[in-house]
Amino acid sequence: MRLIIASSATEEELSLLLKIAQVDDLLQEATTSSDAEKSKPAPDIVEAALSKLKMSPEEVVMLGDTPYDIKSAKAVGISVIAFRCGGFDDYQLAEA
Repeated sequence: MRLIIASSATEEELSLLLKIAQVDDLLQEATTSSDAEKSKPAPDIVEAALSKLKMSPEEVVMLGDTPYDIKSAKAVGISVIAFRCGGFDDYQLAEA
C-alpha cells in the first residue's frame, strides 16, 4: 500500500499542516497546488498524484473530507471514502 496526499495547499502550508496533525512521518509523497494548474474541485491535483504514483484510478481509493475532494476524485474516476472531519455535513458530502 502506498500513501500520497493530494492537497490544494502550498508545499510550505502542507508541511506545517502535516506536522500539526502529527502525520508528517507517515506521508512521504505529496502533490500540492504547485503541481497543478487548477485547484480542487478541478481534478488536476488528483491527476498529478496518480501520475506520481504511476497508478490507474481503479487501483486507488481517495479519503476526502470536503465536497471538493469528492468532486475532483470522481472527475478522475477514483472511488472515495468521505470523512466528516472537514466541517461539511452529510448532505454536502453526499451531493458532491
